[in-house]
Amino acid sequence: MMRIFSSPTGIVLFVLLTSCASRQTYKIIEGDQPRKKAEIVYGGGNGESYEEAVIIEGARNQKEGVAAEYDFIAEIYGKKGKDWKVTAQSMSKEGNKIFDIVEIRILDTEDRYFYYFDITDCTWKSED
Repeated sequence: MMRIFSSPTGIVLFVLLTSCASRQTYKIIEGDQPRKKAEIVYGGGNGESYEEAVIIEGARNQKEGVAAEYDFIAEIYGKKGKDWKVTAQSMSKEGNKIFDIVEIRILDTEDRYFYYFDITDCTWKSED
């Protein structure tokens, strides 16, 4: 039996064979496009109370809905995790409406704020 590592040529051949074998081929499937981002629209008020709650339209699921809430807050305070962070988040029923309430803390001042989102008509809200 011949040993492949017994000569410099054998080592080069081994390196070439293993490097070719480790390459991967990716097939692009026609029509396989990245998913389009949801068209989010904000309505209602400024989010500072139940009466002024923000209404989010266009979120297709809970993940997009919560991301839209955070994006709304980020437009006011800057980047989440750098300028502010979520300290609590809960749902509340007031009358015949359902609200998502987000409490945030501003990192450089330690100020805390609540933001109210009316999710009564959202298909993505959590069920009781």
